[in-house]
Amino acid sequence: MHGVVDGFAPDLVLDYHHQVTYATPDGRMVTMSVLWSTHPDVAPEVAADGKRAAAVVGDALADNPRSNLTLYPRSDTASTARNGLGLDGYPTLLLEQRGQQEAGQKGAGPLIREAQTAMESIAGSLADGSFAAVDPARADLLPERGAKVDPPC
Repeated sequence: MHGVVDGFAPDLVLDYHHQVTYATPDGRMVTMSVLWSTHPDVAPEVAADGKRAAAVVGDALADNPRSNLTLYPRSDTASTARNGLGLDGYPTLLLEQRGQQEAGQKGAGPLIREAQTAMESIAGSLADGSFAAVDPARADLLPERGAKVDPPC
């Protein structure tokens, strides 16, 4: 993986995954959780770009009543992609989205559009130059992810 990334030298790495169902304390289902490089040895400017990406996604999804963006629980483990790549100088953003397993099923459209919106918002801000002006501290304002919701039996 590192060889591929080194070959492309990306400005930002988006690391998409599926997460099971979580809910915020107010009972809303979490649709996506994000987190940037948090290892203490990641250069501050590298972590800041990951936080900018999280803020851009937050802005893009803010007006979507079906989206509920939260922070992924913090882990400073160097062997995770977001931290390992961050230690190598590549800004990263982990995006854990609920429902990726249902992508081909009826009703998955809103989750697919949410993922597309997240990707397009980041790509657009990088392309038009607005990404650099995003305040990374805004990412810290995203709510914490709530508790896991067990599926009905």
